[in-house]
Amino acid sequence: MRSTTKSVLLHPALLCSALLILCLAVSHPIAETGMNDDPSFMWSARVAAQTGRIVYNGWATPILTWMLYLGALFIKLFGFSFTILRVSIATLSLAVIFLLQRLFERCGIARPAATLGTLTVVLSPLFVPLSFSFMTDIAGLFTILLCMDLCISALRASTDRAACGWIAGAALTNAAVGSIRQITWLGVLLIVPCTAFLLRKRRGVLPVAAASWIVSVGFVYLCMRWFAHQPYSITEPLIAKAWDRSTVSEITGYLLFVLDFFLFLLPVSAAFLVRYPWRSRPGRITAIAAVFLLLGSYAIFLRHHRYDLFLAPFAGNYFSPRGLIDVPELLGQRADSFPLALRILLTALTFASIFALIASVWNALTASRSNVSLTPRNAHSPLSWPTLLILFGPWSIAYLILLATRNDMWDRYLLPFLVVSLVFVLRFYQQEFQGRLPLLCALLLAGYALVDTAGMHDVFAMTRARLQAVDELRTAGIPRTAIRAGFDIDVWTQLELTGYYNDSRLKIPAGAYHPVPPPSIPERCQYEQAEKTPDIHPRFGLAFSPTDCYPAAAFGPVHYSTWFGPHDQAIYILALPHE
Repeated sequence: MRSTTKSVLLHPALLCSALLILCLAVSHPIAETGMNDDPSFMWSARVAAQTGRIVYNGWATPILTWMLYLGALFIKLFGFSFTILRVSIATLSLAVIFLLQRLFERCGIARPAATLGTLTVVLSPLFVPLSFSFMTDIAGLFTILLCMDLCISALRASTDRAACGWIAGAALTNAAVGSIRQITWLGVLLIVPCTAFLLRKRRGVLPVAAASWIVSVGFVYLCMRWFAHQPYSITEPLIAKAWDRSTVSEITGYLLFVLDFFLFLLPVSAAFLVRYPWRSRPGRITAIAAVFLLLGSYAIFLRHHRYDLFLAPFAGNYFSPRGLIDVPELLGQRADSFPLALRILLTALTFASIFALIASVWNALTASRSNVSLTPRNAHSPLSWPTLLILFGPWSIAYLILLATRNDMWDRYLLPFLVVSLVFVLRFYQQEFQGRLPLLCALLLAGYALVDTAGMHDVFAMTRARLQAVDELRTAGIPRTAIRAGFDIDVWTQLELTGYYNDSRLKIPAGAYHPVPPPSIPERCQYEQAEKTPDIHPRFGLAFSPTDCYPAAAFGPVHYSTWFGPHDQAIYILALPHE
C-alpha cells in the first residue's frame, strides 16, 4: 500500500502538474481584468452563471458552450472574479497534463522521453500563459487529446465489442465536447474515420463507426446552424482566405510561423543536435551544405525585412521579443524583454536543431529501416509507424491547411500540432538512438520555465499598473468611459454599457453594427480596434512610453518592476483631445 501511494505521488504527470503550479504561483498572476480575447468569454460566463443561458457579445468566433458553464460553476462556488475564471482553466490544464503523458506513453514512447515531451508542451511559453487565461485553447487541446486517447483505446482493445464501444465513444464525445471550439471537430471528422479504417477487419467496427459518425456529423451541423442564428455571434467561413504565395511578405509570415514551431520544439529537437554524427565525414559534408543553404535563405529574406524579425522569438504574440502575451494596444513602445545575445543564441539553436532533425530523418530513410505492422500485435505493444501516420496524418494536414488560410495566424494555434509532432519526433529519437536524453534538453526546459515565470510576472505587473493608472484617474473624478486603457480593459467597459462589441462582422441582430468614421490622425497615434468600443469617448489614454502624439497629462506615470530588464518600467497617462 505504501509503495502504491509513493508511485502515485511520483507519477510524471503529477510532477509536471506541480511544476506548472509552481511557475504560476511564483509569478503572482493576479489582475482583476481580462487579457487578450478572454474579457468577452468572461463576460459570457458571468451571464451564464446569472441566467443559465449562453449569450454572445460580438467577439466570440468559437462556440464556447461547456467552457462557459465551467466558468459559471466556479463563479457559483467562489463568486465572480477574473482570477477565479482563470483558475477554472488552470484546473482543466491539470487534466490536459495527464492526457499528454498518457498519450505519449500509449504511443510507445518510454516514460522518461514521454515526460520530456509532456514538459516540452507544459513549460512552453504558450501553455503556461494559456493555462491561466479564460481562452479556449486549453479546453480545445483537452478535447482533441480526449478524442485521441479514446481512439487509441479502440486500437488497443482486446475484443471486438470493446473496440466498437471505444470508437463510438470517441465520435460522440468529440462531437459534444468539441462544441467548445469548431476546429476540434476534426477529431470526429478525421481521427475517428482513420481509426475505423485501421480496425476495419474487426467485427462490427465499420457499422458502429459509420452510425456514430453520421450522428456526430448531424450534431455538428445542428450546432453550427444554431450558432449562426445566435444574436451577436461571429461566424467565419471554413476557408477564411486564399493562400496567396505571390508576395515575399506572405511567404515570410508562414516561414516565421514554422520557425516559431521549431522554437517550441527545441527542448526535444536539441537531442538530435547532440546525437548528430558530427565526427563522420559524410555528416560534416551534409552539415556544411545545410549551413550554406540555411544562411543563403536567411540572407534572401533579410534583404526584404529587418534583421530582428528573424531572431527568436519570431512571429508570435504570446511569445514575442517583448515577453509573454504581447497584446495590450497602447501607444508608445513597450520595452523588449530579451537581450540581443539571448535572442541570437536561441535563433542559432533553433536553426541548428532544424538541420539536425532533418538530417537524422534523412539518414534513417536512406537506411530503409521501417516497421510495416499496421496494428499492434497485442494490447501492450506500441503503435506502429504506419498506424501513427494513418491515425494522425490526415488530421495534421487538415489542421495546417485551416491554419494557413486564417486571416490571422497566432503562435498559440500551434499547441495541438506541437503535441502530435512530439509523438513522431520522440518515437523517432527513441528508435534511432535508444539512449539517455542529453542534459541540454533539461537545461532548455529549465530555461523555458524561468522565461515563463518571469514573463508571467512581468505581464501581470504591467496589467496591474494599467489598472492602477485607471484607478488614479477614477479617483480624480474621471469617468471610466473617458479613459483608453488598452483594448482588453476597454472592452469590459463597452460590454458593461451595451452588452456587445461594435464589430463590422455582426449580422444578427440587423443594424447592431454602427460604422465609426475613420480617425483623421496618423496611424501611430491611434489606439488599435478603438472602433469596437465607440461608447468610450477618451480624454485620457495610457501609453508604454511618452509620445509626440499627445502631451503628458497632469498625472504622473505609474511605475512597476519587472524581472526582465529594464526592471523599472512605467505606464504613462496622456491627455487626449476631446472628440
